[in-house]
Amino acid sequence: MMRQRGTSISIFFSTRSIVDQARDSIDAHLGESISLADLACCVGVTARTLQNGFQRFLDCTPTEYIREFP
Repeated sequence: MMRQRGTSISIFFSTRSIVDQARDSIDAHLGESISLADLACCVGVTARTLQNGFQRFLDCTPTEYIREFP
């Protein structure tokens, strides 16, 4: 089966967009308690997908980002 050209590029940008949306949501709710499940639901993905995206683009988990970066 041949892989369509551009598929991996669109997945890259899609995942990056998910991470950006999650970061925006975190920034908008600073000081509030937010769980990984809530954050994943907010951006419309599973917790695992969100974790993978953060690890790939920010080299940390969403929980680490919430605790350490903002």
